[in-house]
Formats: sequence, structure tokens, C-alpha cells
Amino acid sequence: MVRTRVGLIAILVALLASGGALVAFEPTPPARAATTLTWVGPDMGLWSEAANWDPAQAPEDGDTLVFGPLAASETTENDLGVLHLAELRVQSADNVTITGDGFDAALLRADDGTLAIRVPVDLSADLSVLTEMAGDVITIAAPGGLLDVNNRTVTVEAGSAGVFAVDAPFAGTGTVTVEGGVFEIDRPATFSGFLEAESGVLRYSFATAPPCGSTPAAHVTVGEEGELRVLCTAAIASLNASGRVSLSERLVDHEGDLSILGTGANVITGQLRYEAAGALRCCGTGGLLTISAAVFGDDGVAAVQRGTWDIVQSIFPATITFQVTEGGVLEGRGTAGAGLSFGATVSPGGAGATAILRSEEWLFATNSTYRADVIGTSFDRFVLNSGLVIEPHVTLDLHVTGTAPLGTVVTIARSGGAITGTFDDLPEGTRFTEGGQLWEISYEANDGRDITLTRVSDGPVPRARIPMIARD
Repeated sequence: MVRTRVGLIAILVALLASGGALVAFEPTPPARAATTLTWVGPDMGLWSEAANWDPAQAPEDGDTLVFGPLAASETTENDLGVLHLAELRVQSADNVTITGDGFDAALLRADDGTLAIRVPVDLSADLSVLTEMAGDVITIAAPGGLLDVNNRTVTVEAGSAGVFAVDAPFAGTGTVTVEGGVFEIDRPATFSGFLEAESGVLRYSFATAPPCGSTPAAHVTVGEEGELRVLCTAAIASLNASGRVSLSERLVDHEGDLSILGTGANVITGQLRYEAAGALRCCGTGGLLTISAAVFGDDGVAAVQRGTWDIVQSIFPATITFQVTEGGVLEGRGTAGAGLSFGATVSPGGAGATAILRSEEWLFATNSTYRADVIGTSFDRFVLNSGLVIEPHVTLDLHVTGTAPLGTVVTIARSGGAITGTFDDLPEGTRFTEGGQLWEISYEANDGRDITLTRVSDGPVPRARIPMIARD
């Protein structure tokens, strides 16, 4: 009885509020179930027009939208505001273009078709991308396009045979994983998350890039069955590659040029391939790039700027030129191509270790340093196939650990050709102390093709010899 009275009172209050007229109270209709809608509209058709879809209703959140089969290229416009779709699919249709308002989806799929998305895709959930056939391409394109991963995960699915390309601003953090097909970045990006090429191809293909170190960059991982292919001038924050890294030619006078900006450890253990006159640069201050990969190619540049390269048993072709500059360090026990160092250091084996580092030929330019470690009777050696040039103001940074017996001869450099120049303040025959022991340097051993250090006694230093002058 109490409930009935309360209900009657509520009705009377409603009647008084409406001036005594009866008001019809209509319940809110329930949301319809998610539906698969197929586009049947014309070119330049609007998504809001129900007649453009089969069944005849406008898309809503959670729907699957299908474009195709279509006999000709079509452009459609999302005029419904941002939609959150289950799937957007193009099938048996070439050149479908979406304009207007943005959307995101759990799945983008191309099955014998191409799709250009010229709207913002700002992810609110994880995204999968599947391209079924080799000619299938899904592109987020400018003008209008944007991919913001927004701390989500994008997966280019295993089995994909086509290309998922971002030819528009590419931003945010998160992870993009390539498990098949190709993920292509076609312009400079501010994405600073993780790019992982597990078994597909991660391809940088834009025409220009910001200068080294001037922009946020992604952390790149390449699995054993994956590949990082650079067709442009690209910059990344870090690299860990057990698969292939390719510096490839795309256009005439335009080769792959990859800069690693980070300050941490980077590694290439799979395969490093110079397919054109490309360049690989380590330019993060304090960054370390360890290369124990097989190296292939005919021409290119290995550049070390402010970072350290450790080439571990890698053999670089003689035509790959090494440039070590701006405080960079080249170390290891592999084989470098011909090269030069300027304001930088060459250190076989690295600090505190001994090894043989090989090169075709080398120029120690002004303000360079050659670090050599002598540990007991073990020592560093820089071996050149052709020649060695030492310009003025090049420092020999010698580190001696342990005691070498008197008479020990340490060959810190050996050249297949002539050695030109001497280290700073160390002309031929100079004696100096290092590690509590007296050493004498010579550039004349092996017919002037070796630089040697001889452990000598601590007795008086002999006077320099006065050359004999021939008389007539």
C-alpha cells in the first residue's frame, strides 16, 4: 500500500509539472548488437547514410565494416565522429580511401585489396593488421592520416604477405610487432616506443630525416627471422639485432643511412648487409655498438661519432670505409675496412684487453689517439694490409700491466706498406717510462713497416747517434 501511494504521488507531481497534461514516458531503446556492414554506396558517399550500407543502417561502435568487392576506386567519408570498430576490411577492391573523422579498430584487414586511411587512428585498444596477399597494402596516409599508438600494441600478424605503411605522422609510445609481411615507415616519426621485427620486415623508406640526435626515436629489435631494411636517412634510439640489418638503395643518389642515437648497449649478431653506398652510424654519447655479425657489401661507411664500436671477429669488406670522429672509439678483434680517425680513439681489444685489430689501411688524423695495452707478454696489435699514416699531434696511449722481461719486443702496429709519421713526442728511438718500466719506440723494424716497443734496462739513456757524413 505504501508503494502504491508513493507511485500515485509521483504521477500527480508529474501532472502538476506539465500543467495537468498527461506525459508519455518512452524507455531508451536498447543498443543494437554489433553488426557486419558492407559498403554499397557511391564514390564520395557518407557513412551516416543508411542506404550506403547492407544492411541499411549507419555504423556504430563495435561494428565490422567491409569494403568490396568493388569494381572501381572509391572514396568514403566518416561523418559520424570517432568510431571504435571491431574490424575494418577491404576485399577484392583496389584503392579504397577513407576520409573525414577518425576511428580505431581491433583489426585492419586487406584481402586482395588496397586501403588508404586519411583520418586519425588514435588507438584506444590494441590493433592487429593482416594483409592476406602479396599485393595487399594498407596505408595510413597524409594528408589527414595519423597513427598514435598511445601506449598500445600494434601487431602486423604472422602470415601477412603485404605491406602496412605509415605515410603520415607516427607518434606515441607502445609496441609495434612485425610477425609477417612488411611494416613501412614512410616519413620522419616521433614514435618513441618499441619496434620489433620478429619474422617480418621493418622498413624505413622516407626521403629525409632530422639530424642525428634531434628527435625522439624508437628502440628496434630484430629477431633471427626478421629484417631491418633502411632505404633512407633514419635514426633510432637503440638496436638489438639477431636477424638481418640491410642498408639498401632505393633511389639514385639516395642510400640507406642509419644512425643509432642512444647511450646504452646495442648489438648486431645476425647479418649486416651494405646493399649500396649506405652508412651505419653510432652517434650516441657513450653508446656501445657490438658487431659480431657476418658483413656483406661492396661500398659504404661505418661511422663512429661519440660512441664506441666493438667489432668482434667481424670482417668488413675493404670497400667499407670506417670514420671514427668526435670522441668515438673503434675497438675489437675483427677486420675493419680502410678508415680514418679524427679526434677519436682506435683501441684493439678495448681498454684492459689485448687483441689484433685489422684494417685495409688507416689514417690517424690530428688529435687522434691509438690506445695499446701490454699485459705481461700479451699486447695489442693494429695490422694494416696497405699503409699507415700518422699525422702530427696523434697520441700513443700506452697501458702496461705486469712486468715484461728485458728485451721483450712488442709490435703494436704492422703495415703491409709504408708507415708515415710518428706519435706525438715519440720520434724514432725515444725512451720513456710506462708501467714502471723503460721502453724504446722504433718505426724502422721490418723495413719500416712495424712500430715496436722494446723493454730496455733502466741504465743511462744513450745519446742520439750522429749520422756519418760521406766525404768525397
